[in-house]
Amino acid sequence: MPDASMENVEGAVEMDRGVLDALQKDEEFWFDDGTITLIAEDVEFRVYKGLLARLSPVLADMFSLPQPVTLEDKTGPIGSDSATPHVVHLTDGPQAFRILLKAIAPADEAAFFFRPG
Repeated sequence: MPDASMENVEGAVEMDRGVLDALQKDEEFWFDDGTITLIAEDVEFRVYKGLLARLSPVLADMFSLPQPVTLEDKTGPIGSDSATPHVVHLTDGPQAFRILLKAIAPADEAAFFFRPG
């Protein structure tokens, strides 16, 4: 007889897989070597945690708060062998967060955020 708790875990994995499939990587603020993934609604931003913390005391405070552990934090993306950067879910919409990222990047540090044209 199958274990009911195992069925719940498998159901949660399937639900997480569906949520992950629905997410879109932001075209401007997605760096494969980024150190943190921030999710605003259905858009993922993978950026550099230390740089953002240095540029914004508000983000530095947010990063210092404990975050709930997710399936991704424990196993990496489904089907992956490595752990991914920490994931933080935001309450802001993706456009508002994109504007914030553009606003806090001073001109002399813009190279950290923008890809050459």
